[in-house]
Amino acid sequence: MPKGYVNKAVEHVKNAGGLYLSDEVQTGFGRIGSHYWGFERLGTKPDIVTMAKQIANGFPVSAVATTREIADNCMNGKTTFATYGGNPIGMAAGREVLKVIDDEDLVANSHAMGELFFKNLRDIQTRVPTLGDVRGQGLMIGLELV
Repeated sequence: MPKGYVNKAVEHVKNAGGLYLSDEVQTGFGRIGSHYWGFERLGTKPDIVTMAKQIANGFPVSAVATTREIADNCMNGKTTFATYGGNPIGMAAGREVLKVIDDEDLVANSHAMGELFFKNLRDIQTRVPTLGDVRGQGLMIGLELV
């Protein structure tokens, strides 16, 4: 996306009284290789952050981070953020995955492996005419087949 796009969109949303939600289900936990969260790379500060999948390496765990004020307004007995019910096994799995991400510096690994992946994809582009655009960051990679 164009540089500054999300920042400008957030500004418009905030000026209209809205909230900025950053969905980190795909981009979170260092997958982009430069930051732990995608919104950090953009230089934004979300009101709500949703996350899942990577928290527990596929074990059904998801989470929402927000302010107390927003949570209190949403948790009125009618609304919940839950996709999966919390349980001790899921929490233990999530805690261990987060420790591994940090202890094994997997953010830096995402960057290094992404660079290698991009290098090889760009090499393939020179030989395979059906491989169009290749873009992304870290291990968030998209490619176009034409």
